[in-house]
Amino acid sequence: MLRLGADAKVKLRITNPTDVPFEILVAKENGKAASDDVRLMLKNTSGDVIAVQPVQLSLGDVINIFGGLTVIRVPENSEIITPELTIPVPLDADNSANNSANNKDTHLNF
Repeated sequence: MLRLGADAKVKLRITNPTDVPFEILVAKENGKAASDDVRLMLKNTSGDVIAVQPVQLSLGDVINIFGGLTVIRVPENSEIITPELTIPVPLDADNSANNSANNKDTHLNF
C-alpha cells in the first residue's frame, strides 16, 4: 500500500535472457547526477503517469565508464536486482497506483 505524500521505495529486477551482456545507464557525472535514460514512473489505475523520478544509482553493482557515465552491467542469461530507489507519491494518488520503469537506451557491451 502506498503512503500518499511520502516516498515509495522500489527495487528493479532486470533480466537478460540473451547470450549477450548489456549495460543500462543509471547515472552521470560518476554517479553524482541522475540518468537521462532511466526513469521510474508511478501510474494510476487508468494508466496515467502521476509521478516521474529519474534514476540515480551510484552504489551496488555499478561501473563507471568513459565520460563519467555510470552503468549497471547485466551479464548474459542472468538477472540482477538494483539497490532501493525512491519515487515521490503525490497526495492525490490512487491507493492502487503502480510503479514501472522506462529505459530510453540500452547500451550493448560486445
